Amino acid sequence: MWAIGIALIILGAVYFILGPFSLDETLKIGVVAPLSGETTDIGTDMQRSYDLAAAQINESGGVNGHTIEFVYVDGACSAEEATARAQELVETHGVSYVLGGGCLVEADALATYAKESGVLYLSPTILSPMEESSLNVYSLYPTKAQETDLVVAHAKEAGLDRMAVLYEESEYAQMYIDGLTAAYGDDVITAYLFDSETDMTELMATVRTENPNAVYILPSSGETGLPVLEALSASFLNVGVYGSTELIMIQMTEETLSLYEEMVVTAVQLPGSSKTTMYLETYLELYETLPTDPIVGAAAYDSVYLLAEAIENGGDDVAGYMSSQINAWNGALGTFSFDENGNTDLESSLLQVTGGQLIRLNEPVEEVEEVIEESEEVGEEVGEETEDSEDSDVEGEVEDEAQK
Repeated sequence: MWAIGIALIILGAVYFILGPFSLDETLKIGVVAPLSGETTDIGTDMQRSYDLAAAQINESGGVNGHTIEFVYVDGACSAEEATARAQELVETHGVSYVLGGGCLVEADALATYAKESGVLYLSPTILSPMEESSLNVYSLYPTKAQETDLVVAHAKEAGLDRMAVLYEESEYAQMYIDGLTAAYGDDVITAYLFDSETDMTELMATVRTENPNAVYILPSSGETGLPVLEALSASFLNVGVYGSTELIMIQMTEETLSLYEEMVVTAVQLPGSSKTTMYLETYLELYETLPTDPIVGAAAYDSVYLLAEAIENGGDDVAGYMSSQINAWNGALGTFSFDENGNTDLESSLLQVTGGQLIRLNEPVEEVEEVIEESEEVGEEVGEETEDSEDSDVEGEVEDEAQK
């Protein structure tokens, strides 16, 4: 009897020291990403960035001595698929932590499931505003309200107090409109849906009747935004022009450059920090390309490090650690904290087109393009030096993760 008691005490002590994992167990983390369909490129960015961070953490000893292992499932940028796959991760694979969400509907579905199931969820992309805050849902991507606040502040300072919003159907358009209305007020915001493939003469005549002194253009791409700028120029409306990032995602030509002059746009930019540079350089070295969307890639990369820190230090309350201890956290995205709704406080950039160049109007930071250019140069040098050499330990681990 005494022998059994002593054995139980010893086993209890061993369990207390080792925690709930056995020595040979891995830390499984679920990832729901768009691995098929039109947003596959974003899903690839996410998967590669997750694998890169996990390989680096595992090489440094893992999380409390346990190796990170991802279980990837395809959310297909669908709310139904994302919910079903998240449920599969929790109920079949037994995960307590979920990452991913490569588009709004996928990320929103995962956020809803996380709140209902109690799993901890970190999104590298934007989420719709939540009606109720949750300690287990976090987004590393700046909100659209944060972007619209910057625009409204700039417009008001310039004396522009009547704004017309020209928007194209997209998953983010209503977020912009809601943010502008909240910051400006219902009485000075008028929204008009446009179709880039139809003549906009009548639309511009309607806008003119409202007598705005500012216009905010929200296209789904640079190609669909260009006809709006052409119609606006032809209408001779004397207004300040603002736009979302998509408006400038196009190759400007000598013929179209004047349409963009003095336009003000919002954009999320990576800082020129050492962590950002290291992330981009290592990504380029391993995959021989940069992320399609460096912001989402960096957010995915940082998510793994954030979660690892919370698990290592949060004990039984990992979500509580995320909500209370992640303050001025420094990662590839920059330095940020989370607000009471689980949103990052990273600030977007306010950029103005001047002489064909983008000039930052709020606090200047090193442009991400400079970081990317430097990373490409380093990548070329490293590629030449290691062309015939064996893969590094991290590269091998990344390949192992990708094969799982």
